[in-house]
Amino acid sequence: MSDAASGDVYRLVFELTARATDVPYAQFLEELAQGLAAQYQARICRLHIGDGAQAAASVDIEDALETLEPDELARFDALDAMLAEAVRKDGVLRTALDLHGGEEIVNFLARMLRTPETFAFPLMARGRAFGAITLYLLDSYPFAEADVRGLQAIGNVLYAASNKHGALNAVTPKLPVTSDKLRQYQD
Repeated sequence: MSDAASGDVYRLVFELTARATDVPYAQFLEELAQGLAAQYQARICRLHIGDGAQAAASVDIEDALETLEPDELARFDALDAMLAEAVRKDGVLRTALDLHGGEEIVNFLARMLRTPETFAFPLMARGRAFGAITLYLLDSYPFAEADVRGLQAIGNVLYAASNKHGALNAVTPKLPVTSDKLRQYQD
């Protein structure tokens, strides 16, 4: 990806942040997955929130998953969940090769979905991973440093969107008031 295009993920994050409180959370997740898939020309993009095995949002650009047999689709879903869980547990970027049986997994994905590269980015907020973005790409590593920072910022946007009212209150500590007059206003 060119340097000019690598910063575009920031525009996506900015636009989504502006809309985060205006749309239902499920719609927000779908729009995010669609935007990420378009940004990186990913065949499939999935967002995993929390420790659930099922993706919270999924975009399949070319309907590649619809061509799979039920057992192949189940295997793909299991691999996707394993990759997302590995990333969520330790907050480290992973590829399909990093999983146990990685070479076999990469061969399966290349054969069934024609995706030579698979990456999972941790969704981080407040220093902890709470989910993952899995991208099934047609090209090799298309990420510049700006992309990685932008993808890391998405975790904070999602955290704020999922905790619309509680996130900001939880971050801002309640400062003690020293003046008697200010104390009255606070009460």
